[in-house]
Amino acid sequence: QNLGLLVNCGRGGWTEDYEDGVSPLSWRGSVEILRRWDSTSCQPVRYGQCWVFAAVACTVSRALGIPCRVITNYNSAHDTNSNLVIERYVDDKGQPVQKSRDMIWNYHCWVESWMTRPDLQPGYDGWQASDPTPQEKSEGVYCCGPIPLKAIKEGELTFKYDAPFVFAEVNADVLTYMRHKDGRVEKIIGSTYVGQQISTKSVGSDRREDITHLYKYPEGSSEERETFKKPTIKTSSCSRAPAPPPAPACASRSPSPRR
Repeated sequence: QNLGLLVNCGRGGWTEDYEDGVSPLSWRGSVEILRRWDSTSCQPVRYGQCWVFAAVACTVSRALGIPCRVITNYNSAHDTNSNLVIERYVDDKGQPVQKSRDMIWNYHCWVESWMTRPDLQPGYDGWQASDPTPQEKSEGVYCCGPIPLKAIKEGELTFKYDAPFVFAEVNADVLTYMRHKDGRVEKIIGSTYVGQQISTKSVGSDRREDITHLYKYPEGSSEERETFKKPTIKTSSCSRAPAPPPAPACASRSPSPRR
């Protein structure tokens, strides 16, 4: 957790204005970022996005002797209320009609570190997911993880740290409320969209290694649905499905989140 805090002291930037820093697209390695951070007495380095934060976290972890690798998750969910569901509100043409803090990014990056977890029950050592990108606060600070991959795959979301958030990133259902012109509201549930081709770099080559199976059972399988029901039952007492959206005064078009 402290490592994540150190890394996300780098300044995030999700606009097109990077005149007072470096565009996240322009960095070519973590060393330059860390040298700038050191030479400025540990001031935030501008700018980073998820792949930059993940790369720096990986470099620092390896420098400390912790085996670490960068992970990319496609169709990555951002669940803000821990109900494991991404709510969307659209018109009959699929255009957004109501803003929601829940999002689905076309991809998102984080890291896995190999370590023991003496703070947990036996059987949860090994790869632990941590997300150094500042997204939601955990116990008052922007950090996420570490959480065992085994806990995510089995739906054990009471384990430390931030298990529901990571579980939703790879396995959230998508609940779409579609309002038709005649006032009808249609509810559409998608259970296979989020968490596709979870990938890392292969050892010894640049080939993509698919590690989706480490995070969840095959989409649509009985094991996958049972795993999803397990945390849903635990969280149902403190969260409720949202009501259908009210008729908007006017339709507004929101740009898709870009990573």
